[in-house]
Amino acid sequence: MKKTIIDYTRVFACLLIAQATLMLAETARPTAALAADTQMVDISGRWNSQFGPVQLNMDGKDVDGEAIVTGSWTNANTIGQFVNGRFKTTTAGGALRSAYYLPTQHVYGFAEFKLDPTKTVLKGSYNQVGQTGTWVLTREKGFAPKMVTSLALKSDAKKPATALNNVIGKWDSDFGLVELESTGYSRGVLLRGKFTRRDGKVGKIDSGMFMKDPMSKGVVKLEYSAAWNNSKGTAQFYPDPNVPDLQLVGSYTQPNETGKWVLSRPLSK
Repeated sequence: MKKTIIDYTRVFACLLIAQATLMLAETARPTAALAADTQMVDISGRWNSQFGPVQLNMDGKDVDGEAIVTGSWTNANTIGQFVNGRFKTTTAGGALRSAYYLPTQHVYGFAEFKLDPTKTVLKGSYNQVGQTGTWVLTREKGFAPKMVTSLALKSDAKKPATALNNVIGKWDSDFGLVELESTGYSRGVLLRGKFTRRDGKVGKIDSGMFMKDPMSKGVVKLEYSAAWNNSKGTAQFYPDPNVPDLQLVGSYTQPNETGKWVLSRPLSK
């Protein structure tokens, strides 16, 4: 009996050692998110395009292993900025998707590109508040493509949003700065606020509501008044499907007048 107890004790100790070894091995093994040593084409640097020279930057990688892309381009006196882009490898070469911002127009757009087999051309298109077109980026003649394998992991990198969840705060627009605040909740977020025109005149947003709509992914309705011409009006906005958290596309209606009204979040610095 004593020998049997000793044998069981030895077996149990061996099992504990084996389990500890397995745990150490699992700890040492990199996770899929951290093993971003996947080789991809380096798209950073200068590109030419029909809208002016483009500078792209690869600022690390997210937890999905996609490269985080920022950058800018210059067209006449306008400097556009790429916002929270993503580049991933594909069988053909790679794909780049990114929002962009035009500060002179206070508007966002969205662009998608595919890297061609030569790895020196990004063929794509843009969509800017319903306006669409082609956009092609090319490297300088004789450029030799490079590969990159070591991009710093940014586990806290914000992923591009797929829905509108909050309308409170400041928005830029053609009619000046719009500021919204919440006054409660009843079938939706109740709103009020103001809008300040470029000439300094301030209009009042008397009431409004933000409702989550499964069909349109949200709708914002406002009622406003302007003391300088004793006018009242209503406005209705829907999130831009390409940048739902950054831009609201809508229209306003006043007696004998209607028009387009676009709200865009100020670009974070």
